[in-house]
Amino acid sequence: MMTSRNNEAGSPEFVCQYEGSGRSACAGEPFYKLHEGKRYCVFHFPGEDKRRDFAQALQRRLTNRIFNFRGFWFPSEAQ
Repeated sequence: MMTSRNNEAGSPEFVCQYEGSGRSACAGEPFYKLHEGKRYCVFHFPGEDKRRDFAQALQRRLTNRIFNFRGFWFPSEAQ
């Protein structure tokens, strides 16, 4: 189950700190986890331990017909 983590202020205005050109692809996604001091959404977070959360968030996007995956960090195997 994905654990939605808000930014420290609890504001829905979280902006993922992914540095590539695909940052807008995750607009509206909540804060997921810190990595090397940067705050990431589940799609841009670079870690294999996000498999289940990533799969759930990805399914939500597919259901909503949102197909922009620019810059997403896909785990090696979704659960």
